[in-house]
Order: sequence, then structure tokens, then C-alpha cells
Amino acid sequence: TTEIYTLSLHDALPICQALTQAADELILFQRLGQKPGFIDQLANQISELRLSKITAQDLATLLPATSADYELNAKMHDLTIIMQAVETQVINKLITNTDLLNVFADWLAANELTGMHFYFEGFSSFTIPERRVLEMLILKADVTIAMVTDNLKINQRGDLFKRTKTLIQELTNFAKLHGIDVQKQLVTQARNVSAGIKAYERIWIDSHKTGQLVIGNQVEKQAAQQAIKVFAAE
Repeated sequence: TTEIYTLSLHDALPICQALTQAADELILFQRLGQKPGFIDQLANQISELRLSKITAQDLATLLPATSADYELNAKMHDLTIIMQAVETQVINKLITNTDLLNVFADWLAANELTGMHFYFEGFSSFTIPERRVLEMLILKADVTIAMVTDNLKINQRGDLFKRTKTLIQELTNFAKLHGIDVQKQLVTQARNVSAGIKAYERIWIDSHKTGQLVIGNQVEKQAAQQAIKVFAAE
């Protein structure tokens, strides 16, 4: 029987195994692997590459284009080798969170979801596998998504909520393309927050919208200073 494990690529174990197995082929990573924090950084980078569906073969194809920069070429060379080793582990016995999301999306496509309702809250973006799951749910069930923004129009001069607004528009276009009705509701219920936090919020948002630092009046500055305390450790 084939043993199957689930893991997060943020787990350092598969990266450590790959570094050990490929030690003689590595140019930079063998030395860097001894530095504190390097394994976690490498695991995060590989996780992001897999979430973006970039494979070791893709990296190998790009490798010749970096030949003019020795350090970049060496890093790409080593990253390609480690990616290949991790992919081999995945094929043999490991299923990553990315793979699970893709399997889940396939399962959703093949099953009946009529009458089901799904709620999402706290997102401003989705990875490619997450987006695929969400789009499959939009196609087959009722979906409610709550996102934080000031309004639905993107301010081209600078917008703190640009990523969220772009996502809202993309999901709206996807739903309409497939003949699905979309209802948008901007919730403007007043929040129970202090005057200082409100002042700091207004200054922050206005500064991003204008691209220039907005200085509040004296009352706002005093309220903001009282509401927010900054501590420094030596």
C-alpha cells in the first residue's frame, strides 16, 4: 500500500530532506541552510511557488535567462533542484494543502450543492487554488462574502482598499459571466470606537487617497495620540 501524508510546505521537514539529498549539487543553499531561519524562508518561498502553480520545470526553463547574474543564477539553480526534490516527495507520498484544495474543487464540481449556503469573511485576496474552490461554490451554491472597504469605487490616486475592490469586481464579473445574480450591500452601521481611533482612521485613509500626508486638526491629533500608544524595546 502507498502511505499518504498531508503536510503544509511551511513544515521544514521536506525542505531539510531535500537539502540533504541534493547537497552535492547545490551552489549556495548548502551553506545558507546552516543559517537560522533560512529553512523557514525557503519553505515559504516554495509554498508560494506551488500556490501559483509554478513547477520545477518552469524554473528550469527560466534558468538560462539569469546566466548574466551569477548570484541570481545560482539561487535559481538551487531552488530548481529543491523544488524538484519536493515535487518528487509529493508524487510519492505527500499531499500538500494546495493539492487538497484542488481535490476539493474537483469534488465540488462533481457533487450537488443545491440549497447550500456558504459564508466567507476576512479575505482581501485568494490564492489560485482557493479562488478555484470559491468560484466552484459560486457556480453551484449560494455564497455570501463579507469584505472590508470604504466603498466600491477604486480611487486611482491611491486607495487603501484597492485589492479588496478589485477582488469584488473580479468575482462579480465571474458570476455575471455565468448568469448568476449578484447583490451588493454596503454595510455602514456605525462602530463603537473611540474618537482617537476615528481620527487616526480618517487621517490614514485620506493620506492614502491623496498620496500626501494629511495632518488632522489639533483636537484630532490629541485624540489619536491618546488612543494609540507606541512602545519601543531596546
